[in-house]
Amino acid sequence: VITSPNMTFIPKPFLFEKAELRPLRDGRFGVIDVFQWPQLHSDQFAFSACIPRKSADSDNDAFALLWWTPSTAEFVKEKGCVYDIGRLSSSMLQSFALLHLCLLDLVHNDDALLSKYPQLRHNAQLRSLQYAMQRLEHYPLTFRELLLQVAEYQRIGLDLVAYINFVQAIQKPSRKVNTKFMGAFTGNPDTCQKYFNFGFPVWFIR
Repeated sequence: VITSPNMTFIPKPFLFEKAELRPLRDGRFGVIDVFQWPQLHSDQFAFSACIPRKSADSDNDAFALLWWTPSTAEFVKEKGCVYDIGRLSSSMLQSFALLHLCLLDLVHNDDALLSKYPQLRHNAQLRSLQYAMQRLEHYPLTFRELLLQVAEYQRIGLDLVAYINFVQAIQKPSRKVNTKFMGAFTGNPDTCQKYFNFGFPVWFIR
């Protein structure tokens, strides 16, 4: 039995069977991907409940590219190369560069607050974000490899946004649930209570 103290729907739990972890056609991991679907709570990764979920208005969001999936129309092949490799179009690279600046500003504005939670390792994630951006800008890739690199950049970006959401919510707890957060499942009543007190979506497994 699964219930929730603060949500009006119950997402299907993909928690009870083993699954092979491999990227799908869009470069993501489907329903076993914490960036795509609510997962079981982990003390080590409690911030993952604050990953923003894609919503109907996400396309108008400053971070809309965090949910975007490339198509072959945005894949520009390398001139004069006999291999089928290329990069994102210049317009998409410009869009990612703007997104990159927004993410850096978001983290740097709360750097002092994030530093109080060293377990989040936000500086390491910032480096990973920078490396991922460099690969998108400078590395010729097959289209499949490009899909995977875009998805990797998006996962790191969503992680960083989740860090900010998490520390801000802890600083100013509110029981008003934030339905834009991914949330999580839990079988622990204490964890369920904490999620409820912080306004994180939570589903309690009995």
